[in-house]
Amino acid sequence: MCVPYEGMQQFYSEYSNFCETTLINPRCRAGKETFRKVLLSLESSIRLIGCKGSFQTCDICNNANDMLRASRSRYSREQREIILKFKRLHLLQQAQERRHQEQNRLDAAAVINCQPAKAYILSDGMTAMRGDTPKVGGGNFRASKRDTQCIANRVIGNNLIINTSLLYIIFL
Repeated sequence: MCVPYEGMQQFYSEYSNFCETTLINPRCRAGKETFRKVLLSLESSIRLIGCKGSFQTCDICNNANDMLRASRSRYSREQREIILKFKRLHLLQQAQERRHQEQNRLDAAAVINCQPAKAYILSDGMTAMRGDTPKVGGGNFRASKRDTQCIANRVIGNNLIINTSLLYIIFL
């Protein structure tokens, strides 16, 4: 399991914030050292965001992490707190969207009078040039994004759920 935190300190800070906002009794919260020991004991099953093979994060999360990683002299404590609150709000929004999507999947798997009542179709496409961003310097890099023609090669994946059957269809 990959968790969206760069290190134990950031993970613990988010845990502490969660405990405060959900009004968990301070005596029931794990201390920093206990949290660190548990994280180390789960090292084989939990990986942090910077590890090899971790999932890609969105640009909002990447930019927020870059801004928070910047030297302390670049942003004041208040500015860093605003960035952190925005990132937390963004993660909360993503979690709500995932819950809504999961509910739609469950609804599509249900049947009424032995007939499917709903279908769930999720299509996601990306261009063949994904990740080929312009770079400064020589080499076999793209010179600019102007060389992008209209939608050329697209890879589109579909997730279809009807009456508990799950199909993955990939169109090339």
